[in-house]
Amino acid sequence: MDYVSELALHLVSGGELPQLSSPFCYLLPVILIVLGLFEGLMGKKFYKLQIYLAGFTFGATVGATIIGFIEAKNWFTMPDIVPLIVILGLGILGLVLLSRLIKFGIFLCGALVLFFMANIVTGNMVISLIAFVIGGILALLMEKPVMVVATSLAGGFLIVFGGAKPLIPVQLNHWVWFAIALAVSIGFMTFQFKKYGRND
Repeated sequence: MDYVSELALHLVSGGELPQLSSPFCYLLPVILIVLGLFEGLMGKKFYKLQIYLAGFTFGATVGATIIGFIEAKNWFTMPDIVPLIVILGLGILGLVLLSRLIKFGIFLCGALVLFFMANIVTGNMVISLIAFVIGGILALLMEKPVMVVATSLAGGFLIVFGGAKPLIPVQLNHWVWFAIALAVSIGFMTFQFKKYGRND
């Protein structure tokens, strides 16, 4: 399976990150770092874009879960391109659907951030699903401040777990990476609340 599909499956399962095996694979972590910077520094400003990203992420996560289930059952062997097509296809479908369902998109913005954080911390799907629901409800109740917190956390964890961890050849404890991601996220929160939070 290619690196993109393996990375998507990692986000769902909470397992170890796939190894970078070719020069092209280094491009994705760099893209995730750039996306993380955008989320952390300007996520609140580009409010509607967060909903589209949440829709894409939700669809892609569903796709990764389906692929992971099929591979775990070993029903059949898929060409390397198939997981990528399924994940991207369902991601685009989720994006299109949420562009029409704004409130559900706001719910997903908060829900997905807490889901992935809980998955990274615990690796327990039940706890992650509970966090998913709590995050979504909080996003609906406190829309603007939660959007700042959600995009800051998304930015910090994308940079550290999606970009820095695969690129930096240093073996650190999982909780050290988590602490670094949390520190980066807090920095983003401070910046966004100072810059965009005055009117909330």
